[in-house]
Amino acid sequence: MRRLAYSLTFALVLLLASLTSLASPGAPGTVPANTVWLPVVGNEISKRIISPVNGAYLDTLVPEFIVVPPPGGSAQIVVFREDAPPLHTRVVSADPVRLTDNLSPGTTYNWYVEWTCRIPGEQKWEICGKEWRTFTSGSGGEIPATPILIAPPDGSVFPPGTPVVLEWSSVNGCDAYVLFTQTKSLFFSGRWLDITQWGTTSPIGMNWYVKSFNGYALSEPSEVWRISSTQ
Repeated sequence: MRRLAYSLTFALVLLLASLTSLASPGAPGTVPANTVWLPVVGNEISKRIISPVNGAYLDTLVPEFIVVPPPGGSAQIVVFREDAPPLHTRVVSADPVRLTDNLSPGTTYNWYVEWTCRIPGEQKWEICGKEWRTFTSGSGGEIPATPILIAPPDGSVFPPGTPVVLEWSSVNGCDAYVLFTQTKSLFFSGRWLDITQWGTTSPIGMNWYVKSFNGYALSEPSEVWRISSTQ
């Protein structure tokens, strides 16, 4: 009986050691086989979503999003709209970002943040978390006036590499503008500015237009102008 009890105890110790080994995360900086790297989960994701808070009632049609991406990773914000494609924006820092389209006033939106993390020790990234939120857009504000493009004139042609300054009019009550440019892509990309001009070097061809922002909403887009360079 004593030998049997000893054998059973020894077997139990081996079993516990085996289970402990399987559960161990391994040495720092390593990822055990058959595990998934999920450093941003649960409350950790919630702490990284700063604004807007879940269920917020906003005073704007263009919400400001502040999220803190995981170290070495990024985040994608996706806002769902009825009868329209979702709006996407990618975040690589904790700086505030805004969409470049007005949302519908007084409407509740579902949105989520999807996190992409770098796998330790590898040059690979994978989705490591997602969190859903809601907010309600503002209502009752005014749509600002549309800016007027000033320079360079539409259709201007410059030698390659020439410094070019795009300029447009200021709009009363607006302290921000979105400049949309299109070069080789099929789509326009927007950049937020707090001034009424932007410098670039003359590309082979670029289309551009501007919207103004008064804190509540974006204006209608300006005319689309084009600049190009000599071949």
